[in-house]
Parts: sequence; C-alpha cells; structure tokens
Amino acid sequence: MVDAIDLTVPAEIGALDAVHDSIHAFSRRHGLAPRTSYALELVVDEFMTNVVEHGYEGLEPGPVSLLVTMVDGVIQGEIADEGHAFDPTAAPEPDITSDVAERAVGGLGVHLSRHLLDSLDYRRAGIRNIVRFRLTPQPT
Repeated sequence: MVDAIDLTVPAEIGALDAVHDSIHAFSRRHGLAPRTSYALELVVDEFMTNVVEHGYEGLEPGPVSLLVTMVDGVIQGEIADEGHAFDPTAAPEPDITSDVAERAVGGLGVHLSRHLLDSLDYRRAGIRNIVRFRLTPQPT
C-alpha cells in the first residue's frame, strides 16, 4: 500500500486547512527534515491558493485535487483543477532586483516554488489544469 495524500476539496480558502493538515501528517510519517517539510508546504500552499484565488475567477468555485506520494525516496505531487488555464512553468520571472515598493505584486510564490523543486510540469487536459512536481527530500 502506498502512503499518499489523495484529496479533493472545494476551491475555497476554508478548505485549505485540510490540505495543510494532510501535508503536516505526510511530513511526520516520512520523517522529513524541516527544510523539506517547509518546501513541500510552501509549494502546495502556493499552487492551491492560486487555484482558490484566481483559477475559478468569474466562475462558480469548483474542485481542486491534490495527490502527493513518496516514490523511490522522491516526493511526487499533482494538483489538478477545472479553472482557467494557467501554466506556472511559463509565468514570467518576477523582478527581484528593484525596490520592494516599486515591484509588481505577485509572482514570488511561483518563483520560489520553481527554485525549490527538482521539476515542475504543466499540462492542460480538456478542461483540467494539471501541475506535477518532484522534490527530493533533504537529509534530516
């Protein structure tokens, strides 16, 4: 039996508590180092929150699903929704060199996620956005 997070929640802020609880429990069960646990939580929170806040904009909120597994010592994740198409792998890099007060809002979470992950892939399958990622745990 594979130990996995496999849940589907409504794309609403209140539903993210169950996601956070699942990530924390997964991290504990696998004895993840704090740095790895934080990276996993940040990545999942960023992509799930983007779906909640932007994915269904102008639409009735729909589902967002999360699947996280540990395969051959590597964390593999998938986040899927039926909202507006958004490819985080094609999002422009934010300006991190100018003064904070002068920077455009947004983009830092995706930027951080891309740099924390081993791989990040996106595809649109019919009406579904599917984001897949891989993260190698750091030693404890």
